[in-house]
Amino acid sequence: MDAVRITLQRVVDAGHLPLTQSPGTSVEFMLPTSPTLRRRYSLISDTNASQLQFIVKDVKGGSASHFFHQQLKAGDRLQIQNIQNNLWNNDWNRPEQNFICFAGGIGITPVFSILQWGIENAANLGHNFQLFYSSKSPRHALLTEELDSLKSNANFTLNRVFSERSNDDGDALGHITKKKVLEWLTDVPHAKTAQYVICGPFGLMENVHAALNELEIPQSQRHTEFFTDRTLNTTIQGNKFGQTHRQERPKCTLEIEQDSGVQEFTMHGEGKSILRAALDAGLDVPHSCRGGICLSCRAQIIEGEVLRDGVSGLSEAEKAEGKILCCRTQPKTSVLKLRFDR
Repeated sequence: MDAVRITLQRVVDAGHLPLTQSPGTSVEFMLPTSPTLRRRYSLISDTNASQLQFIVKDVKGGSASHFFHQQLKAGDRLQIQNIQNNLWNNDWNRPEQNFICFAGGIGITPVFSILQWGIENAANLGHNFQLFYSSKSPRHALLTEELDSLKSNANFTLNRVFSERSNDDGDALGHITKKKVLEWLTDVPHAKTAQYVICGPFGLMENVHAALNELEIPQSQRHTEFFTDRTLNTTIQGNKFGQTHRQERPKCTLEIEQDSGVQEFTMHGEGKSILRAALDAGLDVPHSCRGGICLSCRAQIIEGEVLRDGVSGLSEAEKAEGKILCCRTQPKTSVLKLRFDR
């Protein structure tokens, strides 16, 4: 199973305020693991529902994913740490607005709650929604039935993009790149005035923001969920967008420790991420989104130094402890030793 849907019954203990949900709400849970994990998930349930729902992907090597997929049982209690919403804007209650949404992978979950709200209130508000959703393949796509059920609504347009293979419905093949975003928006008459809702791997979000920069879309019309305390860089730096300059890396002997043992290989400084080089070398290492958001390739530096490349979902505290995401780092020293969290 690629993902599991969790349903929670609202339980309010004495001295705690009830959960107030709006479209785009995300909740951070304190998981009863050792050590205790904190993980944030977007709610996909209707804002008026008595039960809360969210989706957890089955991430290979992910501690939180393992808990939800293998350990959590019906009747268990989960402790909520905090609630936040990086997307909702009260101005959206004004009628007849246009929304253009970009989502990738699990990033569809916060976007879906806004789509659901908008379609349910279409008769009163008259909003229009256009969604560009990227996933590896139809099998990896989430909320397929729910999105298909919205397609009959005249206020909603769905565009699917598959990076590995398409299906028989004429969906696009490839990735959501800056070039494609610019091509798509060329044919949208309200592109300059629309509200943009964005969530997915950091590479996807950077590509979308790069296109919006070129179109001179104001920041006030962009609403991004990045699931971390580190904000996304939405400014152009030189000729690159939100990326650090790739320097020449030294030839590096890389040692990776996992529960299954220690594996070693050599990187040749060609600018690849550690994750990409490890996979190319045939190593079986935890990974999923490859975009710095799912945290499945998180590792601890045991020896050596790395160059962090772009934005990642790690907190500043985790970075200070020597944690890295292998998909967002390159070796900086000729020897590097890492240990994966699981």
